[in-house]
Amino acid sequence: MKKEKILEAVLVITTGMLVIYLVTHQPVFLYISVASGVVGILFKPLAKLMAALWYKTGELLGNVVSKIVLTLVFFLLLVPIAFLYRFFHKDPLHLKKTAGSNWSVREHNYCGDDLKNIW
Repeated sequence: MKKEKILEAVLVITTGMLVIYLVTHQPVFLYISVASGVVGILFKPLAKLMAALWYKTGELLGNVVSKIVLTLVFFLLLVPIAFLYRFFHKDPLHLKKTAGSNWSVREHNYCGDDLKNIW
């Protein structure tokens, strides 16, 4: 891991803890912020460990949150649209068997232009 990425991760942790302290006014977050800043400046192996843990946590959260968001989008957006479509459109693909045949008669006079661009 590059030195810049390590320092960037430590800076993000320090700033994040400082912001949490400013919102909650709990002194433990201020202590964590100062400690992570000092570790990032003075102790490079610990800073590298902190950065590795930070990136692994981000990767884990990315995997979990993406699945949660996609599940919510599916059930809150796509499923209601599918139910509404099925309610208002009765068998648009003609998948249900009718009393007669599934064959549909097409009255079309074929000409040479039909074969020029068949797709």
